[in-house]
Amino acid sequence: MRSGTWAVLCVAIATAGCGGINENVDNTVASVVPVRGEATVGETRAAITARVSASESVSTSPGGLARLRLDQGPELLLDTETSVTLHDGESLTLSRGRVFLEIQPNEQVLLSTENGSLRASDASFSAVLADGATHVYVVRGDVSWTVGETRGIA
Repeated sequence: MRSGTWAVLCVAIATAGCGGINENVDNTVASVVPVRGEATVGETRAAITARVSASESVSTSPGGLARLRLDQGPELLLDTETSVTLHDGESLTLSRGRVFLEIQPNEQVLLSTENGSLRASDASFSAVLADGATHVYVVRGDVSWTVGETRGIA
């Protein structure tokens, strides 16, 4: 066999052997990358990089840490034992744990919790669910909050 034929054959075998990840990315709104420990998308353990669809949850294991990048641009860091559910490219619900969000100009995020909601654009902040309350720490910019009919800026 000629060396060119061997090269083509080797590439074909390597490609078939890798298997790849069979994901339908048309309906996804974010990417998750486990940093430490395990991260799950729904009930499935996330690979090196996994796509997340609207209505899916992303969770981290005890001791886990994961990066979540929304397709609209905002980036999140999910702390240990954290769970968020994505609704679309810019809204999500925090149901457990702590998350840090980095939102650039011309991007926005709506983060809901059992206690209310937080909306931010061009800001950095963390939100943690603890003791039946949502605690917010704003690093940069302004974060507006809503609890029932009450509104404010943090």
